[in-house]
Amino acid sequence: MFPSPKRLLALTLLAVLASSCWLSQTILTEQTADGGDDSTDTVTDGLTDPEPGGHWEWQVMDTPTEHQLTGVWGRSDTDVYAVGKSATILHFDGDIWSHMEFPTGAPAGSLGDVTGSPEGDEVFAVGTDGLFIAFDGDTWFAPPEDTGTTENLHGICRISANEMYAVGDEGTFIAFDGYFWDHINSGTDRNLLSAWCRAGSDVWAVGHLNYSGMSTTVLRYDGIVQFVDHPVGHFMYAVGGADNLIRIAGMYEETQEDGPYFSLHEWSGGGWLEGARADAFVLGMFIVDNNDLTTWLVGFAEENEGGIKHPIVYCYPNMVLDEDPLIVEYTDETEVTLRAVWADDSQDNGRVFAVGDVGTIVVGSYIMDY
Repeated sequence: MFPSPKRLLALTLLAVLASSCWLSQTILTEQTADGGDDSTDTVTDGLTDPEPGGHWEWQVMDTPTEHQLTGVWGRSDTDVYAVGKSATILHFDGDIWSHMEFPTGAPAGSLGDVTGSPEGDEVFAVGTDGLFIAFDGDTWFAPPEDTGTTENLHGICRISANEMYAVGDEGTFIAFDGYFWDHINSGTDRNLLSAWCRAGSDVWAVGHLNYSGMSTTVLRYDGIVQFVDHPVGHFMYAVGGADNLIRIAGMYEETQEDGPYFSLHEWSGGGWLEGARADAFVLGMFIVDNNDLTTWLVGFAEENEGGIKHPIVYCYPNMVLDEDPLIVEYTDETEVTLRAVWADDSQDNGRVFAVGDVGTIVVGSYIMDY
């Protein structure tokens, strides 16, 4: 479709056995199936773990955009939404990705995040200059309720039709009651980049100052804002949770010689436990609310400082501490950062969607071995 860097994307994802997350090696590459079709096929190298069950197969999907994608959310693996820069809204129906029309009358800004109603048709997105738009199952529209801010919004989470939260630059933290947006004093001027919330008005947000290291912030709001002590001190991009567990992913630099690495920490009320670390930057997280609390992370790794950025996908089943999650190998032509991830938890081993630069969408499917 587009002669773009996406056509150069060739990833080798080497899966290391970690519970039920990764059971085979899979190659992501753009192929021509019959010499005349330029669609993307999945190619596997035939290596499977002796453990019975199944394996993951991955695709780099055809998409109708080259704009950076920054958010993804779905109701099922046949009803998925992705949003990004330049007023980009995409929808996946289980077969193809298609453009959705940006609402008439809304300022055509960039969108930072998307969420929706699992039980209905509604979808919501936030973006630049306090932008807030909604989808009613038929069309996207600009609700009459103004967010009351002109700061860029980066994250949104939903508890119910009468309770949503959004976070953004300069400590912006706002709450929606179904009718109006209210400003919450976050007590910080740091950019809040990700939010996660659960029933009981329990909201978590993380972020940092763009121009200063050792400036990360973790906030918890349950009627009042609390600053949560945490061990990650360089950059903080992602927060997620399930049940009574909270997980944060951010950058930490122990020494100049060691260089930066991401660290994944878990909180269950009694302090933070480091779950994992790797030489990569993590920008997006999604936790599957199942018995295993499988954690998906996406981002990028640099070949060397200032070098080519290569996409990474990590999977941690139940915070496995003694297993490597996923090893990513790449070609020199690959230069894509993945920025958000969502996994279908409506069924066992549902599909996983990761989105990022130049309209890249990578989809993983779990295939049973019979």
